[in-house]
Amino acid sequence: AHASRACVVQAVMARPGMSVEAMTEILQCVDPAAVQIELVLYPDQLDWVEEGDAVTLAFADGETVKTRLPGLPPLVDEVTRTLRVRLPVTLERTPRLGEYAQATIHTTEREVLSVPKSAVMRTGRGDFVMRALDKGHFMPVKVVTGIESAERVAILEGLQEGDTVAVNGQFLLDAAASMADVGQRLKSPASQDGK
Repeated sequence: AHASRACVVQAVMARPGMSVEAMTEILQCVDPAAVQIELVLYPDQLDWVEEGDAVTLAFADGETVKTRLPGLPPLVDEVTRTLRVRLPVTLERTPRLGEYAQATIHTTEREVLSVPKSAVMRTGRGDFVMRALDKGHFMPVKVVTGIESAERVAILEGLQEGDTVAVNGQFLLDAAASMADVGQRLKSPASQDGK
């Protein structure tokens, strides 16, 4: 038996002694000429992308390919809460099965409230930024973040337009935590007894 076209075998389902009839699938193969890249889109990205958006794929060897998003599947994976989209791609070389590419989706520009990534402090209790108060004081504010770019993070809740934040709030937060710890020790009963 021969495959209907040249392909790379991905899985062999045939086993010794197995009965094979017409239309029994014994091999799974991938056609190297018909490459597909699978993109995984996360919940905060789904509202931003739509069918026809331009996509640039950058491979490890430096090759870049431009394509467009095909129709998006309607169902989100219930376990991972992601949407998997397959893009057909034509490469100038023979692809390596399982290789990765960095994908950039060029969506329609929108205005959103955002801060530099370095302003967001990710903690076990949530995401915080240090919002400026008057006279050089800062206060940690819990925020809900949204989609991210290479340099910025969208803020969905916690800040208002015009708020000023510390670009690197980790130092300020660490210093405030240390000061609060010292304050707690000074107020403890042991310090009042002179112990």
